[in-house]
Amino acid sequence: LVMDVLPGSSTTPGFAATLLSDWDAVCAAVAGVLSSPLPDPFIKELVVVPGQAHRRHLSQRLAATLGVGDSVCAGVDFPTLGSVRRRLESTVLGIDPAHDPWRTRGLALALVEALADCRDESWFAPLAQHLRSDAESRPGRRVATANRIARLFRRYCALCPAMIDEWTAGAAGGPQGEPLTDMQSWQPELWREVHARLSAAPDPVERQRLL
Repeated sequence: LVMDVLPGSSTTPGFAATLLSDWDAVCAAVAGVLSSPLPDPFIKELVVVPGQAHRRHLSQRLAATLGVGDSVCAGVDFPTLGSVRRRLESTVLGIDPAHDPWRTRGLALALVEALADCRDESWFAPLAQHLRSDAESRPGRRVATANRIARLFRRYCALCPAMIDEWTAGAAGGPQGEPLTDMQSWQPELWREVHARLSAAPDPVERQRLL
């Protein structure tokens, strides 16, 4: 997918999207877009890539296509989509990526606290049983469990945002609104516990709306 910004007013920006079938065609299309330099030489072109391997290969192809002799690709920024999102969160929402409480590490730390504070709640019973098993042989079980749940919650935010919104509002259904099983019913309760602890910053689903 190649997108090129079209001229337009500041309130109605435009984009042209081109769907391409293979990587060679993508490289050629990007080279075509970048062949016309920006008016300001101090402004970098922005080319969003899936990952670092794509960045390296694309920059080499651009250097060979647009350069002369043994050229290098300069004046082009190759962020990933995740990096672009973090930049927007920082610029638009004022969230410092280095201190974002909703990143996996911050979320896991909040979960460690919640797992300790909620152990006497009735909904906590399945988790309590899990944490008690092999507790003596695995003293780090609570931290490991918090890390797994943090990754689970972040997947929910990405794949089931409507369900997360409903959980935040107090509901307790599944992705399609179906009732959760007894072994799953702790999840919305624990989500709300963590959400309350991290409410100083918008959660990942709320950020999607704000951006």
